[in-house]
Amino acid sequence: MKVLSREDYLDSMRDVRKEINPDGPSAVAMYSSLVDGVVTDPELMLLPVDDHMAARGHGVFDMCTLRNGWLYRLAAHLDRLLDSAESAKLEFPYPGGRAENARKMTEVISGTVSACSVRDAPIRYFLSAGPGNFAFGPAGCRTAFYVVVQGKSSIRDLAEGVPEVFVRSVPLKTMPFVKSNNYMINTLVYMSAREQGGSFGLTLDEDGMLVESCNLTPILVVNSTLVTPLSGRGTNALRSMTQLRVFELAKAGVLAPGVSAFTSPHHSGSKQLRRVFLSIPRATSRGLHSLKSFRGCQKVAAVQFFFFREKIPRRYSCPAGLTLHVWNVWISTS
Repeated sequence: MKVLSREDYLDSMRDVRKEINPDGPSAVAMYSSLVDGVVTDPELMLLPVDDHMAARGHGVFDMCTLRNGWLYRLAAHLDRLLDSAESAKLEFPYPGGRAENARKMTEVISGTVSACSVRDAPIRYFLSAGPGNFAFGPAGCRTAFYVVVQGKSSIRDLAEGVPEVFVRSVPLKTMPFVKSNNYMINTLVYMSAREQGGSFGLTLDEDGMLVESCNLTPILVVNSTLVTPLSGRGTNALRSMTQLRVFELAKAGVLAPGVSAFTSPHHSGSKQLRRVFLSIPRATSRGLHSLKSFRGCQKVAAVQFFFFREKIPRRYSCPAGLTLHVWNVWISTS
C-alpha cells in the first residue's frame, strides 16, 4: 500500500472528483469555521475523519435558496438550525448567545456565497460537534460550522408531475423535530419509494395518518381549505418552512382562487384526497410540484395549472419581484 504525500493526495483527489462529477463539481465553495476561511477547489472540501458529524452522527444542518443573488428566507432557516442545535446539545461555534451566532452565521453564509460567481443555488450549512476524537460524547472536540454552495441542484425538473406511493416498510424518525445530519431514514424512504415506482415516498404514522415525505411537505386542499400534517416539536414531522410560507400566502389570499383558509390536523391519505402538491427545496422558481399518479387512485382527472407571483421587499434578504410557481393537480379517488 503506497503512502501518499500531500501533493500526491490532492492530485489523486482532483482526478477522482472529476471522474465522479464529469459535468462539473457538486459544490463550488465551502467554508469551515475550523480555519475560518473559504475554499473553491472541490478536492479541498473535506471533513476531518474524526469529526463527530461523520463519526457519531452528532450534527445538524439546514439550507436555504440563493435566488438571483439573494438568500431567500435565510433567517427562518437559521432559526430552525439553532433550534435543532439546542435540541442536539451542540455548542454554538462563535462567541455569544443565540442572537450573536445567528448574526455571525448570516455573515459567514453571505461571505461564502460572495466567494463564488453563482447566483442561483441551494446553500447548505452544517453545525457539528466537530473533530477531536472518536469518543461517544463531544468532550475534547471543537464545534465546527460548515457552509456549502452547491454547484447544481440534484432535483430534476418536476413540472410535469411525479408518481408517488406510500412507504410503510421504513420506521418513522425518533427525533423528527431535529434536522439531523443522519438522514438514513429519509434515504430509505426515498429508496423504497423508487423501488415501488414512486418518487420520494409518503410516510404514515401508526394510525395510518399522513406524516411527510423523505424531504417534502404534503399539503392538501379540501373544500377550499389547506390541510397538512402537523409539523414541529410534539409531532412526527420536522417543522416545515415551506408549510409556514404557504400558510402565510394562503392567509393573504394570494395562493390560488378559492383557497381562503387553512387547518393543520393530521389527515389520512384516503378518499378525501382532492388536490395535492409537494414542496421541494431547489434553486429554480418552481418550488411546489404536483403528483401525476398515486398508488391507490384509479385515475388522475383533469390537470389544472396556476401560478402566483410573490414580490418581497429587499429588507427580507430576497430578490424583489421573485416569482414562485405552484403546480397543482386534481386527483380522483373514485
